[in-house]
Amino acid sequence: MRVGTSKRHHRAAALVVLVACAVALLSACTVPSRPAWWPKHSASAGTASADRTAVPTVAQPWHAGMRQLGIQVYWVANRTDSDTVVQLKARRIINYAISLGANSIALTFPFYTYGIASVLV
Repeated sequence: MRVGTSKRHHRAAALVVLVACAVALLSACTVPSRPAWWPKHSASAGTASADRTAVPTVAQPWHAGMRQLGIQVYWVANRTDSDTVVQLKARRIINYAISLGANSIALTFPFYTYGIASVLV
């Protein structure tokens, strides 16, 4: 009788594990691609600039009390880049941030000194 009871406990435990796995699998299918608090994209996002090219705009600009959703950019200057190339690089990064739904960008850049006790940058 003890062997039969043990088998029933093992079957019950296996059934509980099977149901838990099934629930986990089915609930995983309903996970949203973005958190519920993430801003939704607006179909009307985007305006035209003076040169008639489409310029994306932030769907929901930041305001007091709103969550700040941003990216951090590490910008290293390249002395061979022309002003136009720098502007195009910046525009590409800004467009990417907007495509993510970001409403802020933090810019980090290195600066160098001539030594540990240098007074020149």
